[in-house]
Amino acid sequence: MKMYKLLTLFLAFFYYQHTAAQSNYLPGYIIKSDGETVRGLIDFQEWRVNPKKIRFKTNEAEKSTAMTIKTIEGFGIDEKESYVRRTVDVNIAPIKVNEINHSRKPIFKKRTIFLRILVEGKANLYFLYDEVGKEHFFIEKDDLFAEELIYTEYIKLLKNKRAIIPFEQYKGQLNEALTDCDGLFFAVKDAEYKRRDLVAIFEGYNTCNSASSSFSAKKEKVKIQIEPGVLIGLGANKLDFIGTMTHDLGDMDFDISPTYSFGAYLNILGDRSRGRYALRNELIYNSIGGSTHHEDIQSEDVYAISDVKLNLGYLQLNTLFRYTIPTEKIRPYINGGVGISVIITQVNEIVRERKLYALPTTETGKAINYIKKQDFSIVAGLGITSARFSSELRFEFGKRISPYIASSGDNKTLMIVVSYKLGK
Repeated sequence: MKMYKLLTLFLAFFYYQHTAAQSNYLPGYIIKSDGETVRGLIDFQEWRVNPKKIRFKTNEAEKSTAMTIKTIEGFGIDEKESYVRRTVDVNIAPIKVNEINHSRKPIFKKRTIFLRILVEGKANLYFLYDEVGKEHFFIEKDDLFAEELIYTEYIKLLKNKRAIIPFEQYKGQLNEALTDCDGLFFAVKDAEYKRRDLVAIFEGYNTCNSASSSFSAKKEKVKIQIEPGVLIGLGANKLDFIGTMTHDLGDMDFDISPTYSFGAYLNILGDRSRGRYALRNELIYNSIGGSTHHEDIQSEDVYAISDVKLNLGYLQLNTLFRYTIPTEKIRPYINGGVGISVIITQVNEIVRERKLYALPTTETGKAINYIKKQDFSIVAGLGITSARFSSELRFEFGKRISPYIASSGDNKTLMIVVSYKLGK
């Protein structure tokens, strides 16, 4: 019951922290309506959908101010991303399979929005990710106002079957707009309506014309952060055997036993995620075990008394997916995944005293005749991290000790895991 209350309290705290808005002020700039550029700090929220407004302040001590489409011409976060305000016709033709129809014509809606700059030069490439999850790309060149590169899909009957056909109008638009640079025809012909392909085309075009115009690629710098560290865990485990096993272990109740683990980890984080998402790999030594005393007494002349001791040491590789709430100081997280383990040490012993109308005899042997050498387990945990330290309440279920379906032994472990991050 206490553990249930603790888990409920932690989940409530996790939910509160998740729903509370968290600031992330980074150096950047805004462009005012009169063209003046003002440097300061922008609350960078790693927008998936292009933002309609931002919060800006000139220094740490100042109170932030909301900046919208109506108040600024654009903004940028240093070494991250930049946006400009444009009034454009946006193609709102449906993209969901159940909404696509027989028309390949785009459906336009005029909007004033912040477009993200992907490439800037003689020809600019802009990007919009809208509220319904649709990607839009825009070209702006010389006297040509920002115009969407059109890609639509429509339904056509082919051999009495409905087929979804792509309409790649953007290729014709690119060939028409970029005619003053030889060598792009085949690149355009093979280009998919994806950021990678379109950025490469615009970079190639601007490089071709770089002698007469300035050129800068506003490509997103995708950085992978690697966080190495060490960990140690202390807790308790419970062995449960079911079925018909060696020495009738299924009839025995094992004690809750102390357990420990130690090892190293490697967190892999995406730069844009602010540490929200991480792939965590752990290589650890992990021990489980248990002991029990069992008596089967029918009379003073007929009885069997057993003492069992199991202690298994595993080399274990855990692969976990972690989600962290990026608060400023104490950051709650939740993670889960699988562990693959190989047994490297074992104590597997039973001492049994028997009497059957004769002198008692004592025998010592293996409690389990055959123990699985490798297995996997399910791992899940809730924790908090601050600076270099993190502390986690972790639950692990698995390690079916016996390989036989009719006689299996499961392990449940509850552990406090403390980690320390190495390096910078």
